[in-house]
Amino acid sequence: MQCPETILVLEDDLLISRLLTKFIAPETRRVLVASNVTEGLEILRSNHVDVIFADIHLPDGNGISVIREALRIHPGIVSVVVTGDPSLESAIEAMHLGVSDYVKKPFNREKIITSLRRAISRSEVKKLMANRETDPSVKPENDLFQQADARFIAVSDSMQEILSLINKVSHLDIPFLLQGEIGVGKKALARHIHQCNGTPQTPFTYINCATQNSGRQFYESVSSVMEQTAEQVSVGTTGKGTVFLEDIEQLSLSDQKQLLEFLGEHATGGHSCSVMYEYPFRLIAATTKDDLEAEVKQGHFHRGLFDYLSLMPVKVPPLRERREAIKPLGLHFLRQLGSVWDFKNKHSHDRINETEWQALINYDWPGNVHELAAVIFRIILLNDCLGVTNQLKQAQESSGADKAETISIPVTGDFKSMERHMIKEVVKLCGGNKTTAAKTLRMHRRTLYRILNQGKQDQDMHQASIT
Repeated sequence: MQCPETILVLEDDLLISRLLTKFIAPETRRVLVASNVTEGLEILRSNHVDVIFADIHLPDGNGISVIREALRIHPGIVSVVVTGDPSLESAIEAMHLGVSDYVKKPFNREKIITSLRRAISRSEVKKLMANRETDPSVKPENDLFQQADARFIAVSDSMQEILSLINKVSHLDIPFLLQGEIGVGKKALARHIHQCNGTPQTPFTYINCATQNSGRQFYESVSSVMEQTAEQVSVGTTGKGTVFLEDIEQLSLSDQKQLLEFLGEHATGGHSCSVMYEYPFRLIAATTKDDLEAEVKQGHFHRGLFDYLSLMPVKVPPLRERREAIKPLGLHFLRQLGSVWDFKNKHSHDRINETEWQALINYDWPGNVHELAAVIFRIILLNDCLGVTNQLKQAQESSGADKAETISIPVTGDFKSMERHMIKEVVKLCGGNKTTAAKTLRMHRRTLYRILNQGKQDQDMHQASIT
């Protein structure tokens, strides 16, 4: 195992910072120390850093945000979170950023050294992967680790088909439109598309359109990010960077027009067709709308932007439609989050027995992959898998009961026909018992019979007039 050049310790507590430095120093060539976000970012911008140990709560910000920026500055950097206040939100965000380890305070030397060596191993794999891009003869020694480091798991047939499609067309540098419910993994898929056609040196820029201010400020923000991306790609790197716009449907029409205008201004080559533009970056957009074209027809989404983005639409199925992926994803999250409680990866399978796995597989997961990650974290946190799975069963049964008590009423015809339809639906829900239906509707039984009979008479009269 090679010795990494530089490790950054980002910790505001002086005693803990000194302790981390004492443990880490013998294992590396150089240790840099920062006590706040500002100092940490200055070090990252002026030094090449291989591994960063970062506390979450800092005097002037959040360690997770520093890790996110560190990945932008040094795409090959590996990070370790060290915190005395682990939370669900921070753990999931850290996992999404590919954090190598999540260490809970108080810690000992053995734990820090183990986390450091794991991070060094991942750093070496990243370097091997980067070298392979420039020299095809160089290959990682550990293919399994390479697959785990990709952090994208596709088990179901539907996801395999999506990956097959992406692999076929990713070299064409065309835009992608990812459609799917909240939490299905659109951002992870966008990163996978980026990796298919980019290199570790090219930037992946994430913009959440739902959090952007409307108007000129949004346009300037997008312009700045995309121009920086173009500049970074043009300076001694191969491949293209990626700009990922999440919740694209949240943009106002004026912002959509400005975005389309920006794309036209920064395109090279012919302008006769927007999909033929050549950009120094790939644009990937994501939406939670099932039918974005319907939004176009209703005047809520710009036609030109839709035509540009929809050249390669990809619908990511919800987790309930790919249940065979639930257990592999769950085991992946167990491995990612289990280090908080110091149990070894080989024991991940033992945290949940087969009966409990089946309960997880049978659950519908309205929050999709994000909800699954949260539930796995809760299982580890509480060390009570049976209790958590029972809660899921109760929630699903309650949801099913709510759905069973819901009826739909067509808004066609006159009020009387709508009233009769409603009564018929309630009768069905009551198993055909009209007396129970009348009690449910809080009306006299004779009134219910009269309304239903009047409907039958009207139907008979209509039929007679036809014949």
